[in-house]
Amino acid sequence: MPRRRAQFAFLLAASLWAAPCFSETAQCGADRLDQQVRVSYVYDGDTIKLEDGQSLRLIGINTPELGRGGAPSEALALDAREALQNLLADSPTLALRFDSERRDHYGRLLAHLFLPDGRSIEAHLLEQGLATQLLIPPNVWNLACYQEAERKARSARRGLWSRPEYRPLPSTDVPADARGFRLIQGRVERVGHSAKSVWINLEGGVALRIARNDLNYFSGLPLESLENQVILARGWIYAGQRGPTMRIRHPAALERVH
Repeated sequence: MPRRRAQFAFLLAASLWAAPCFSETAQCGADRLDQQVRVSYVYDGDTIKLEDGQSLRLIGINTPELGRGGAPSEALALDAREALQNLLADSPTLALRFDSERRDHYGRLLAHLFLPDGRSIEAHLLEQGLATQLLIPPNVWNLACYQEAERKARSARRGLWSRPEYRPLPSTDVPADARGFRLIQGRVERVGHSAKSVWINLEGGVALRIARNDLNYFSGLPLESLENQVILARGWIYAGQRGPTMRIRHPAALERVH
């Protein structure tokens, strides 16, 4: 096929893929589509294998981990994978919308995924309560859409949000050996600074760490204004030198409660 005809065919296909045909989240449509791919295998709820052998990680969400090496699967991990398999059962071809970064530190391809009828796969999994919204800058496209999709599931206590471990945990109740994804709520006692980080210290000894190389994302949020405020933080808890610690990479991971 001559080059100009091939380019026209691709643009025509892309326009058909982008046609708005959304059931619940019409605002989640793609502003552009960069590539079409075929799927050969579904690893879990947020990672697939493409026909060309590449692993592809969905941008914007995180699903529960499947058990490996004899460890049990996290709650609803199998449900998330099955939901993704069902979405792809009749449509093994997907459209990709790339973001600022095309690969993660594991070498996996990164993209937002869309079905042929225009539905956002990430938004669907979020609305079903089978995924949590995950923001890793600089890949911030469609943030508002994914937040709204998750909010619907949280309000309805659907899927993961029906489980006690996904409900906000007071910072004073966080155990020293806490691990994994959590929503932590507490009053900010102080905001401190070190050479490499800004620290938001909550009641109970929980520390929220913002690396200085992420501070540009917080330009619209005076961090010192959070002192004595009750906030809700979302992310992964790990054992830090200061006690239970959560890295915060974007203001979207923080919410003022009152």
